[in-house]
Amino acid sequence: MLAVAESARSRVVAVARRIGSRAAGDLVATCIDSFSDTAWPAIAWKFSGLAADGCPLQFEFSTNDDRLRFVTEVAPAEAEHHDRLGAAADLIERLRIPVAPAQEIDFWKTLQWGRDLRWGAWLGVRHDGAAMQAKLYVEVPAELRDPSAAGLARPIVPSSRLMMAGYDCASEAREYYFRQPQMDSVESGAFLRFGGTHKRQAVLEAFAEITALPLRAALDWIDFGYSLTCGPSMDERFSIFVDPRSLRSAARIRRQFLRWEERAGRTASAYRHLAGAPADERLPNHGIVAVSADAAGAAQLRVGLSAAALAGL
Repeated sequence: MLAVAESARSRVVAVARRIGSRAAGDLVATCIDSFSDTAWPAIAWKFSGLAADGCPLQFEFSTNDDRLRFVTEVAPAEAEHHDRLGAAADLIERLRIPVAPAQEIDFWKTLQWGRDLRWGAWLGVRHDGAAMQAKLYVEVPAELRDPSAAGLARPIVPSSRLMMAGYDCASEAREYYFRQPQMDSVESGAFLRFGGTHKRQAVLEAFAEITALPLRAALDWIDFGYSLTCGPSMDERFSIFVDPRSLRSAARIRRQFLRWEERAGRTASAYRHLAGAPADERLPNHGIVAVSADAAGAAQLRVGLSAAALAGL
């Protein structure tokens, strides 16, 4: 069993190096060590809710750039969910990335204390070849998913349910992630009015494009969530997340992703290199599909792929 785990580790590190560099591989290896040193080696690579196959590390890709992005578990399967936020902070320190202030960690620990959790905390890492950035992902307990009860963020519509929060350790911005139950016409109208700025409208139009539906129909019938980000000296940012099952198949998502890359003038990318060639039936399930706008206001498509599945292609 240890040999299997070591094989998985080496193959995933190799994928990271193909996306980035040897330094990128070393970075991913450090994160893998945080969950692979486990008393339960049989499930070391399949215990997580990050990906459909249970893989505890997921690579993420954008149509607009080739930065190394991934989200990872921060502790082994047997670790208590309430301990994972502290483990995430410890991992950030080991990676030598600026860590969140102690008061921020304490705030989220207090929010989670004494409440049931399903996963606790994850860590997102981005590396552009020169510098690393980290984002803490914190589970919001079920009792606080009603935004009016949580008192953390103001949603676009009252029926939204707060699922998790992100804290960007570099910008100090908080990002709030909502699941959106099916809306009535009044609430979908509120979403349309929310898209009153250029960047927000770009996101809504991109959402309609990937679902191949008129925007109003997409808002009414597609399973989606969204995030809002606010921080110091920072415009509010807006993203929409779509359940990949709503987009029918991994092959269709891949076709859309590659088409968006070409539209952005990119004919070579890490995603194309790693996932562009396999036959449709070999293509692994994609994780949540996200649309957002970059700093220039251009819409971008982002997808996640299980590290283990990607390493097996």
